[in-house]
Amino acid sequence: MELPELVFGNEKGYIQTQREIADFFHHHQGQLSGVKTAAAGMRLTYRNLRHFFDDFTGPICSKCPEPCCVNRHGFPDFEDLVVFHAMGIKAPSFDCNVADTAPCQFLSPSGCLLPRQGRSYRCTWYFCNSCMDKFQQDEKWEFKKFQALMAQLARRRNSLLEQFEHQWFADIPG
Repeated sequence: MELPELVFGNEKGYIQTQREIADFFHHHQGQLSGVKTAAAGMRLTYRNLRHFFDDFTGPICSKCPEPCCVNRHGFPDFEDLVVFHAMGIKAPSFDCNVADTAPCQFLSPSGCLLPRQGRSYRCTWYFCNSCMDKFQQDEKWEFKKFQALMAQLARRRNSLLEQFEHQWFADIPG
């Protein structure tokens, strides 16, 4: 079984899915303590990653003539909404009338308007070649630390989602 999939541009579905997840968390608080623990770990890892994102992507992305941040990549998927809820983050209000190939609606001249942990996971792990090249050339030791923290973030996210899925599918009559 797989978790539900959100369809880009379906604002009603996006809002309804947020409600379903909130209701699920509300009705299963006791069974989701492991999910909350994993979410706390993710918040800590995001905090430890902050300087990498700020120091390495900020200067490059803010000067990029053709940003790779497009609207469809900023649209949260079902798993993102679960993680946001578990971390106590309000999902971004997404304008579904903006074309999927348009520049991301959260992109400003100074970078993304959303906090890193409030972005879709695609936005967290994607780095263009310019960012990666500069990072690897200038900060080899720091890059190893960055890779370890990104792997930690992925493990914690996977743990959170596995625990959530276990409870989610346990509730489906079958």
